[in-house]
Amino acid sequence: ALGGFAWRLNAMVQQAGLAGIDLAATRRYGIAPSLAFGLNTATHLRIDYFRQQSYDTQYYGTTWLNGVPAPTPRSNFYGYPGDYLRSAVNVGTIRLEHDVSRHLTFHDQVRYSTYNTAQRAVEPQILGYTPYTNIAPASVPLSQIQVTRNTLALSGPSTLLDNQLEGNADYRTGSLRHQLLFGFEIQRQTADITRYTYPQTKTSLLDPDQGADFPFASRLRSMSGATSHDYAPYLNYTISLGTHWQAIGGWRWDDYTTDYKQIVAPAVHVTRQDRVSTWRGALVYKPTADSSLYFNYGTSFDPSGENIALTASTAAVAPEQSRTFEFGGKWATHGLSLSAAAYRIEMTNVRETNPANATETILAGNYRSQGFELSATGNLTSRWSVFGGYSYDDVSVIASPNRLELGNQPPNAPKHTVAFWTEYHLSGLPVSIGGGVNYVASRTASSLPIAGTTVIERAPGYATAQVMVKYHITHSLAAQVNIANISNALYYSALHPTHVVVGPARSALFSLSANF
Repeated sequence: ALGGFAWRLNAMVQQAGLAGIDLAATRRYGIAPSLAFGLNTATHLRIDYFRQQSYDTQYYGTTWLNGVPAPTPRSNFYGYPGDYLRSAVNVGTIRLEHDVSRHLTFHDQVRYSTYNTAQRAVEPQILGYTPYTNIAPASVPLSQIQVTRNTLALSGPSTLLDNQLEGNADYRTGSLRHQLLFGFEIQRQTADITRYTYPQTKTSLLDPDQGADFPFASRLRSMSGATSHDYAPYLNYTISLGTHWQAIGGWRWDDYTTDYKQIVAPAVHVTRQDRVSTWRGALVYKPTADSSLYFNYGTSFDPSGENIALTASTAAVAPEQSRTFEFGGKWATHGLSLSAAAYRIEMTNVRETNPANATETILAGNYRSQGFELSATGNLTSRWSVFGGYSYDDVSVIASPNRLELGNQPPNAPKHTVAFWTEYHLSGLPVSIGGGVNYVASRTASSLPIAGTTVIERAPGYATAQVMVKYHITHSLAAQVNIANISNALYYSALHPTHVVVGPARSALFSLSANF
């Protein structure tokens, strides 16, 4: 009989704007109950449910202009006040675990999810001079440049059904410890998406009409349905020799099939199947109980139909495949953990959005990424904690069907990134203070030049700083204020070949937390 019952209920409501962008907003609520049976017994059952609903006003930022973000005011909003992203997410999970013995356990997890989405948003583009290039003659004043409101609209449901059966064995033979994880995963995804098109209108680049009505009737652009199946056995084996050495090996085989149908003319029906094995191997040496050195090698793949994204333009595109080599070390002492790693990633058959046609995916060749990472996490003293990391990533296109791409930096791959945060609890006062900085070096939106030019769209690097003050009213009640982007830096948080998103302005968040 199942005993040891427990339950938990989480709920959230959020309504927030985007600092510096008056019309952008998020409105969300969610609930997540959870039940557990059989705690402290050999058989445990857990049932989880999650629902979240949102009604957001999407913000697609500003446009590119001659290879750089257009120098527009941060507050510019090129969409319509009634733009929306509506979504309803339902996720149900049942997980059953059974302990055969202290050396062998099994669990089976079934998850079913539904996602309903409806979107109408505007992507700003400069199409009046050279179509799909965001290029304008230098002689044209910014005040005379018109932005085309390219409306993106879709609706439809998608589903995910996943079952994962897994076993864990842990046993010893002499001085050797064996840990074996083995399992089988079955997954089915569906998506039925309808896309719409609207007449394009224009507005000023520097002073857009942000209160314009949206009187247009939609026209059907496409109706598509896609279904994918994945069948994947896998295992991971770890053998430990004493307290100093570990060897790890892993394998997974995926049989991934996607079927795609385009119903509205031109009708399309394509299917793609990929059967790929991936591997992982690692060797770990622990000179002391608090330190380790390791070498890791692994492969991975990304099929064209992953996340049911197969289309007529990607059906013939081979899977992206990667090989990763990594060497690193970790050291922990007195509450502080330090780590360092050097790596090299080789990617083949990389796909990119065609900068001349955002609806088309193309093969962009082979990438190579190599660099290193440093991090520190933990406590310097009983009152002072830190979290920090730095990464250097040298990424370039080393092979491509387009010679203009060779040697270029792939999209969204900054060479330097820094994240640092520290907190200090003041002596004799119920107050904690904190601060941090984030730095991201320059990035490109595409490794391909703008059509007919040698210009590559690139956003400059940026740094933002944050501060925090927390006042402990009682042992269980605290008030806190966080100020983000304290210098009000203008930066670009997301890049796309046809638009660039401006990061939030300086903002303050006041919160009250209670523990009971």
